[in-house]
Amino acid sequence: MSDVDPRIELAYEESVRALDMQNETLNELHSRTGVVIAAVTVASAFPRAAGSTTKSLPDGSGCSDSPVARLPATSSFGWWRWG
Repeated sequence: MSDVDPRIELAYEESVRALDMQNETLNELHSRTGVVIAAVTVASAFPRAAGSTTKSLPDGSGCSDSPVARLPATSSFGWWRWG
């Protein structure tokens, strides 16, 4: 039989469990990040396909309709659910 201290064995098992949980969390984060990037890519492609890059407002100022300008709003849609 083994002469391993039960406290050391328990610490080892908990360490392995914690590393497994960390790996699962990182995999989930990676998956969600991929979904967000894909959604932003698709959402920013539609106005480009329509040919709208700049809109002129009645006061003569230009309103940027580029994907870069919409990125913060588009990428924040789902974050409130994941908290």
